[in-house]
Amino acid sequence: MLNFNGRNFIVQCVRSVLSSRDPNFEIIVVDNASTDGSYEIARKSFAGKRVRLIRNRRNLGFAAGNNVGFNKSSGKIVIFLNADTRVKPNWLVDVRRALSPDQIGAAQCKLISSRDFKLDSLGGYLDSLGYVYSLGAWYPLHPSRFAKPFYAEGAALAVKRSAVREVLLNGEPFDPDCFFFYDDSDLCWRLRLRGFGITVARRSEVYHYRGYSTQRNFPSVVLESSKNHISTLIKNYGSKNLIHWLPLLIFLELLRGIAYAREPASALAKFKGIFWCLRNLRPMWRKRTIVQRLIRRVPDSEIVRLLLPPDFTALFRSV
Repeated sequence: MLNFNGRNFIVQCVRSVLSSRDPNFEIIVVDNASTDGSYEIARKSFAGKRVRLIRNRRNLGFAAGNNVGFNKSSGKIVIFLNADTRVKPNWLVDVRRALSPDQIGAAQCKLISSRDFKLDSLGGYLDSLGYVYSLGAWYPLHPSRFAKPFYAEGAALAVKRSAVREVLLNGEPFDPDCFFFYDDSDLCWRLRLRGFGITVARRSEVYHYRGYSTQRNFPSVVLESSKNHISTLIKNYGSKNLIHWLPLLIFLELLRGIAYAREPASALAKFKGIFWCLRNLRPMWRKRTIVQRLIRRVPDSEIVRLLLPPDFTALFRSV
């Protein structure tokens, strides 16, 4: 459970997990150098209980922060759970059931909005360019494409330790260069390349207050989303699809940056994200080599069947 300035959420989240009906679990709270007193509140609230607290000296972001928790955990199943969530008592039972088939490597809990108690997510979906689309917007147009999610969202992402060990990137499950955004889809893409399936534990309900840690800093969201988006495609696509889609993606991202003209900070963040990838192409390419030579077992022909067709109108409608 990763916490960063989650004063309003961390206690109710931990308490809900402690009330789980399945007794066989450990809780590890990794604090990303919070400054709002949430770490002190958690330490005081759960002293002597089955909660282990780890405090990072600085904010490592979602990916590297969760890597700390993964490396300190010991379970055969590891669940990455956002601090801005509450779980129902039977959630672990249903996660265990969803992950029972040998070919399944990861599962996402059913996310429900904490604001209006409506369905929030039944998994993450990408198009061929790597853009993320919401289930509600796309389902009426392509219902058959939503039979299976492409990835499990990191807000409540359960993985088998044995599966993740087969797709580690420099010894870590998440790429630490993904400060936040695309960290979950990148990990799940590697799992799919290894031959593991991704599913949804539909009876494992988790209430989610989405975006509390990023909603006040939109330029940083644009920067991280842009650079991690491009790097995810570079690492995981085969050569043919990379040559086909990457130039178009970069062109579209440049156009989307121009479309932010009325928000100069966001436009600059978009361009910074693109040029970050250019400056870091060499280490990114080393990671690609690991993925393509050591991890990949499944051809792109099977991967692309799980991707949605791009909706170019929607891309610019969202800017």
